[in-house]
Amino acid sequence: MSDLFKLMFYIENRDINLFFHKDTRSFSRCNFTDEQLDRVLSGIDRELLEEIDKNSVCFCSFKEINHKYIMSLYVKESITEKDIRKRLFDILKRHNFVRPFLKTLDELALLEDFKFFSAELYYNVFCSWVEKNCLEEYFITKNDL
Repeated sequence: MSDLFKLMFYIENRDINLFFHKDTRSFSRCNFTDEQLDRVLSGIDRELLEEIDKNSVCFCSFKEINHKYIMSLYVKESITEKDIRKRLFDILKRHNFVRPFLKTLDELALLEDFKFFSAELYYNVFCSWVEKNCLEEYFITKNDL
């Protein structure tokens, strides 16, 4: 489950995109190597662009993951101390809130509690992405168990 959290928390703002590459079964921030990008941009290899498009699948967007909803739900349902609730909700009002929220939870020794609370929610987002992109052959999901 820790790999799933790393993957989800990597998408910490609206400007980050990850791609899953079917051939290597790996994720990367860009769906082109530098050499491939040079070849495509110079017009030398249009077929490469089509091949890369078939091989690479964009991972969930920041909006699709909806960290703010999951984090707000955690605060509402799990945090009873008024000062801590206020502190966490104030962080969620920021434009870039994911890292500060997780850092604060870690400082308060609540990070593991948050992970336990949110694991199924993040897993459901991941499974929806797998299903939407017909990637079942690349990942084991709870439907396979």
